[in-house]
Amino acid sequence: MTNSQSGSSEQQQAQPGWGSARGGYPPPNGYPPPHPGAYPPPPGWQQPTPPPGSFVNSPALAVTVTFLAVAIVAVLLAVWPVRDFFYDTNMAGTPGTYVASACAHDPTVKNDPYICTGTFTSTDGSLVVPDVQLADSDVTVGHPTPLVREWGGTMWNQPSFAHAAMDAAWGLAFLAGLGLVLARIDMCFSTVDPSKPKYKIGPNGLLIAADEDEDDAPVGEQSASGRKSNIPSKAPWRQVAYFGWGLLWLTGPLTVIAFAIGLIAEHIANN
Repeated sequence: MTNSQSGSSEQQQAQPGWGSARGGYPPPNGYPPPHPGAYPPPPGWQQPTPPPGSFVNSPALAVTVTFLAVAIVAVLLAVWPVRDFFYDTNMAGTPGTYVASACAHDPTVKNDPYICTGTFTSTDGSLVVPDVQLADSDVTVGHPTPLVREWGGTMWNQPSFAHAAMDAAWGLAFLAGLGLVLARIDMCFSTVDPSKPKYKIGPNGLLIAADEDEDDAPVGEQSASGRKSNIPSKAPWRQVAYFGWGLLWLTGPLTVIAFAIGLIAEHIANN
């Protein structure tokens, strides 16, 4: 009986470095110590209650973020790089040639643009559009220049390899951004459910790590209970994260390469 009481009193002794305000014990919620099992818990210690309304472990948030990310990237791709890529490669619109009859600066317009006026003729000769004006374009008076008629004649585009390469680069950049968002979709979840205690008092009176659910353990790693889990690898949100990482690793390098090719092509074309 004497030994048991002595051991109990030793566990309840104040620990060095815990401060002197409460006789060497930390203030409430100032526990746990640096690592589980380092010290016995202070008298009356309880696991702090997590705040309510947390988004942690929220499949609804993950689905919402995924849907918004895919929708935004899809719209951006459709209205910019994909559309321009088809026009710059003559796969959309009406391709033809443009011959300028006159070019001059227009001081009456803001920024004094260099405006050329000429005639557009489609490749098959079925369409001739006179008095087509192009601002700040790379055309020479009397010299035929490739041109694509877009949106029923409301827009005109000068197709080139450099433009197509830059369109591809921007499209890949958007996909890489989508991959990054999907890869970090696991931020909508937590490896440990905050509603469960992280620590508990063990049989020896010391603070030890509480058991975690198998679903909380990362794939291939052991949970606090010491058992490996393969359930997370089958979770839909984790599959989305895997797809995001794959998309990022695929499009990231291609984006850099496409931008480099586009910039080099533009430099060669301008010289």
